[in-house]
Amino acid sequence: MISPITGKPSSKILTTYSVEEITKLYQDRLQIDVKRFFKDISEIKVYECVDTGLAYYWPRNVDGDGKFYEELERFDWYYMPSKWEHIQTLALIKPGMKVLEIGCAEGSFLEVVNQKGATSVGLELNEKATKICQEKGLEAHCAFVEGYADQHPGTFDLVCSFQVVEHIANITSFINASSKLLKPGGLMVIAVPNNDSFLGYDRYNVLNLPPHHTNRWNDQSLRNIAPYFDLTWVGNELETVQPHHADYLARVIKNSAAKQMGIWPKLVFKLFGGVMKKYLADHLTMFKGFTILAKYKKQSTN
Repeated sequence: MISPITGKPSSKILTTYSVEEITKLYQDRLQIDVKRFFKDISEIKVYECVDTGLAYYWPRNVDGDGKFYEELERFDWYYMPSKWEHIQTLALIKPGMKVLEIGCAEGSFLEVVNQKGATSVGLELNEKATKICQEKGLEAHCAFVEGYADQHPGTFDLVCSFQVVEHIANITSFINASSKLLKPGGLMVIAVPNNDSFLGYDRYNVLNLPPHHTNRWNDQSLRNIAPYFDLTWVGNELETVQPHHADYLARVIKNSAAKQMGIWPKLVFKLFGGVMKKYLADHLTMFKGFTILAKYKKQSTN
């Protein structure tokens, strides 16, 4: 299989899902019908690029559309205005910098960038969210990053995307455009779900499946992609498990143990679940958190 990063036939298969199980998960857990994304497709495969470590879904043309994301917006947990990755990125921003956020939603991050004395611009494909940004007095455009990069190359000191690139099927085009927007020596910041965390042990996390996600990122893949885009990898930062993920962590541990050991872990959790959840909640720093943030510097010449 051809890697979406390298363009080489250097991928190995990791696992397979039936379309029936994916569509059932979306219907049962979120009451969303995703059958239209899987016409004439009976199974979804997960491959790993052996050169970069990126895991990705195949076929690639099963990413969500505007209607799909509108359905997810009805959940108040889907768009969180303040995130761990926002705080980490704000530490990199100085007054006078020009900052672009790709996937800016309703502009909560753009607002705090402006408060730091920097100039912010947002790109967002959701027309309703873009309008809300504009009503707040923020500069936001309903546009694809590729087209915007053609018009504004070498404009920004920092380009960031939070929980975006796991959704992008044409990932090479997206990162190339993001890099094109940077000034020489500028910073690119990418935050994604960390599949080296407990998330990676949950085969049936519905939002880690198509049509929501098309890629699975981890520490290795974020490090290894840099040379393919004329970027220098600066470093990764790992989130600790947040309190609102504690119950999910407990479920993943229980189900993973049950897969290896049979019914006993479920019985133990049934008898001592309260004690075990409290222990996990008090020791969250033992675990890798849900999000990983990668930083890159654009090389001086391309």
